[in-house]
Amino acid sequence: MAYKVLIIDDTREIHKYCMDFMDYEYDFECFDNGFEGLKRVKKGDVQLILLDKNFSTLPSEKIMGPDPKTEGVYILKKLKNSAKLKKIPVIMVTNFADYNSTVEALDIGADDYVEWEALRIDDFFLERKMLDLLENRDREHAELIKMFNKFGLIGKSDKMLEMFKPLQLAVQDASWDKTVLILGETGVGKELVARAVHHLGSRSRKGFVSINCAAIPGELLESELFGHEKGAFTDARRDKVGLFEIADHGTAFLDEIGSMSHSLQPKLLRFLQSRSFMRVGATTERNVDVRIVAATNVDLRELVKQGDFREDLYYRFNVLPIVVPALNERSDDIPSLAKFFLKQQRGSEQDSLGITNEAIGFLKKRRWFGNVRELENFIRRVSLGKHKVVTLKDVLMAERLEAPIGGDVADGRCATLEQNECPFIGKIPIKKMEKMMIIKVLEKNDWYVKKACEDLQIGKSKFYQRINEYELKDKVKGFDGN
Repeated sequence: MAYKVLIIDDTREIHKYCMDFMDYEYDFECFDNGFEGLKRVKKGDVQLILLDKNFSTLPSEKIMGPDPKTEGVYILKKLKNSAKLKKIPVIMVTNFADYNSTVEALDIGADDYVEWEALRIDDFFLERKMLDLLENRDREHAELIKMFNKFGLIGKSDKMLEMFKPLQLAVQDASWDKTVLILGETGVGKELVARAVHHLGSRSRKGFVSINCAAIPGELLESELFGHEKGAFTDARRDKVGLFEIADHGTAFLDEIGSMSHSLQPKLLRFLQSRSFMRVGATTERNVDVRIVAATNVDLRELVKQGDFREDLYYRFNVLPIVVPALNERSDDIPSLAKFFLKQQRGSEQDSLGITNEAIGFLKKRRWFGNVRELENFIRRVSLGKHKVVTLKDVLMAERLEAPIGGDVADGRCATLEQNECPFIGKIPIKKMEKMMIIKVLEKNDWYVKKACEDLQIGKSKFYQRINEYELKDKVKGFDGN
């Protein structure tokens, strides 16, 4: 996650310094007008403020005060006198430090005080001060973030912290063992949340069983959930134990519950009420002790209005809803996610690939319609054949490769990027970038076609077309295309 740092400085010298010496872990926003800066702070999502003490101009004299030399102090008083804003750390920066002004700023409530002279001597002096304050601010959330990050729920943005609160409620009390409903778009990581609920809860030593309700035809789903007796239907040649019995004393995860048939909904409702059921074709009831975690990527309330989902079943599921945010709503977590996936590719922190600030900047501005799952697959593709660092050029090559092989590049993914932010766009032809990527992957796999296809996640027929087009037929191994 990139820390949101607000800079209030009429000369913008602080902003220039920060951009020169600090990386993508910070998201800087600069105001040369104290009044406008205060308005921005009040909107929220600011985690630290760098405040120039001595303003050389006074853009808002009537509002801010009569003396430009004290405008920084005036802003500081406004911040620290506000119950809502006073907890935001503030570092005062000044060219002209003296003992009295330092004491005055600290008395008002500044969290630290920095002289420009110290910054000229030590390029990382200010960043160390900032990190100390930011990490102290994060300490209250640190354990929560660490706990859920272990289960692949990577991030510490405000959106993720909002999700962690109900998730913590679902696991912190062993006596609280209610049904959980996980909501979110495809690819956000709903099953990761479900597994966290299980492994951090009181049933962690028992089984976790999952089923995708949308992947199984309605007439078979009942048998998968409840099981069946031998002879219950034509192909029932032996008794079958259902998912709920397998998960007894553990957790059953029902994914895509919005696709469940009308005929099955009342049977599932009865099970949620009593935890009792009958196998298909049976005449006796069975009882189990199982926790239900359900998930959906559709609006169940809308399905209820349309008559496609029972209202009473909706309320049975909706005991503790957990909303998993879309990746586009938490782009500050993309640097952490990218590093996590790069580490996964190599298997250890020591061997993991690095990634440049420019590449991270591109990933943060790209639209991710497939959410975290799409980012993970993109990182896999961009890391193929790399040995040390993933650069912006590598990312752009992977982006361009996606168009001819996997779909249409003009689908809005890069709509938020300006032409001048991508120096390679328009300078390297798409075909050339694609050929370079294919050769790189083939070299990595000793020129074997089958392995290269698996790495690029494309079919052989399309890959053979590229082999012929780029005149690589004589180099590759295992080529049987026409």
